[in-house]
Amino acid sequence: MSDGKILDVDKDYVGTATITAATAKAKAFAHAGISESQATKVEVELDKGVYEVSFKYNGYEYEYEINGSDGSIINYEKELD
Repeated sequence: MSDGKILDVDKDYVGTATITAATAKAKAFAHAGISESQATKVEVELDKGVYEVSFKYNGYEYEYEINGSDGSIINYEKELD
């Protein structure tokens, strides 16, 4: 029988951020020197206060870690896809 009580909650901690996912993407694209419309397979995730931005462009895969508090680039990689 169900009485509507919540018995369990499973929640992953993703952290907090003062910048938006759109701002994090814009920082990554500006650093790479391309526009979002040129990129494919764009993904953005927030993990422990850090945005992980990845995308593909012109045969390369780009991966960025953007600080969710101040928008600074923590780390980035550019590899042949």
